[in-house]
Amino acid sequence: MYPSLFWEESEGGPDNIEQRVVEEYRTTPMMYRRYEGVQVGEHIYLRKEVGIGDMITFQSAATREILEGEDRDANSGFIKRVIALPGDTVELRDGYLYRNSVQVEEPYIHKPRSTYGDVGLPDCRKLTIPVGEYLVLGDNRKTSSDSRGDLGLVKDVDISFLLPYGEQSIYHDLWRDTSRDAELAGTPTLNAKEFYELVNQARTTAALTPLTPKSLLSSSARNKATQVLAGNPDYPLASSLASAGYSNIITGELSIRGRFTAEELLTNILYFDTTRSQLMDPRYTEIGIYDLNQEVDSCPTEVVVTHLGGFVPADYDPDTIASWVALRDNLESVIPSWEKALDNSDINQSDLDSLLTIFRRRLALADEVVAAMNSNEWLSDDLLARIKADDADAALSQELSEKLNN
Repeated sequence: MYPSLFWEESEGGPDNIEQRVVEEYRTTPMMYRRYEGVQVGEHIYLRKEVGIGDMITFQSAATREILEGEDRDANSGFIKRVIALPGDTVELRDGYLYRNSVQVEEPYIHKPRSTYGDVGLPDCRKLTIPVGEYLVLGDNRKTSSDSRGDLGLVKDVDISFLLPYGEQSIYHDLWRDTSRDAELAGTPTLNAKEFYELVNQARTTAALTPLTPKSLLSSSARNKATQVLAGNPDYPLASSLASAGYSNIITGELSIRGRFTAEELLTNILYFDTTRSQLMDPRYTEIGIYDLNQEVDSCPTEVVVTHLGGFVPADYDPDTIASWVALRDNLESVIPSWEKALDNSDINQSDLDSLLTIFRRRLALADEVVAAMNSNEWLSDDLLARIKADDADAALSQELSEKLNN
């Protein structure tokens, strides 16, 4: 609910309670308890009605599941803002909120043009709120778990406290001027160069190696973004990389819908454990990003894809290395003895030539494999293919050896 409520720096926010005085109303808002009221016939008395813009607290099975998934207190509940009442029709389009076909001015949200859809309320799809339920959103729209996602709509019976919109004047100094919000419609927001700089500042602060921007990774990210907006969100990372001609030992992908400035995108990535751990993985050394904005079924849609690549030395099991060394040593001792049989009229020279050819091929393979493994190098695709073919060579050499010895 930032900027109205406190957002701790350790959780991705700008507030540090150790460096500044934080007003109590930003950490513990003075809300009214919502009693069940008294029902007389079809009417309920002495129960506060919920209104547009109200801040409410609530608990439900959905809040508990979300909090448990984040390793937080499952009974702490959520605090969100009421955006739509029963009977209202809402739609999210190009980052803006529409209620009953009218664009809503929202001075309380952290950033303008920042309200994008999710599984519960996709972009450009109208939703009418049923009786007894409310659509709620967080004020920091790009990091909020709310009615757009797994939370879903909030039932009236789950609401425990509320602060009416008309009694939130104490927060007004923290809110934005909305007079120019509409001017942002359709404009690009992400500066890739700035994003790279911010990422590397964060990695340097964490004593990690900076990432090097790579055009091939940006091309790969563009491939994936194109597939996402074409309706193929599960398009394989490997296919995107191959189409761009990029390869590396480890690769990764971050994909998110919505419009972001460089700072907003990094904040969003660092806010969630899974995406933060990926971007801050010390094994990655290269990065590419692509921001694709286009209309999909008459709906302005944007997706930002980041691709990562890195190299780590190979680490082979000592027993595996020992087996290849043993093969090499055995072949080095066996080949000379068979070479002595060349031109021996009692030996089938055709079979002997075939056997020696196989032995020399296997020895060359063993030499390369041992050298690569001892140097902690990854085996090339060519080498892996030859290793696979070596099974047939081993079987054939055994067959020829037995034939020549009989």
